[in-house]
Amino acid sequence: MPSAKPEPEFSEKILTVKEFSVIIEKMVSELRCSILEALMIYADKNGVELETIGSLVKNSHTLKAKLAAEAEADLLAKHPDFPELRKSEEFHTWAESQPEQIQQWIYKNPDNAQLASKAIDLFKLENGYKAQTKSQPKPTGSAAD
Repeated sequence: MPSAKPEPEFSEKILTVKEFSVIIEKMVSELRCSILEALMIYADKNGVELETIGSLVKNSHTLKAKLAAEAEADLLAKHPDFPELRKSEEFHTWAESQPEQIQQWIYKNPDNAQLASKAIDLFKLENGYKAQTKSQPKPTGSAAD
């Protein structure tokens, strides 16, 4: 009687883009995490680098769109004025004068809000914009009270 074939390791499995998308979206739902977090968990659990699964993500229109939406929401949380900056000629003129890497953070970066936010921080710093901070309640009385 033939023995059962063991479950193949990740490197032996061939996932279609659709199968991979379903796995990641199921993880997002079950773990209540972001797409990026699910990708990191998946890579860690399967012992693979994120770059290894990158082609599956790039070919999944659903995952790409959801990653971009998550990134934009993160960016809006950090920079509520982003929609105005996006339309600003001053911002685009500044961006075009920056080194190629910073331009990529702005124009060729649909899913990394952290890099885009750093570029916006730099723009604001160099152009004298005041930081938008939530007002802190003023303390009443002294520490000795």
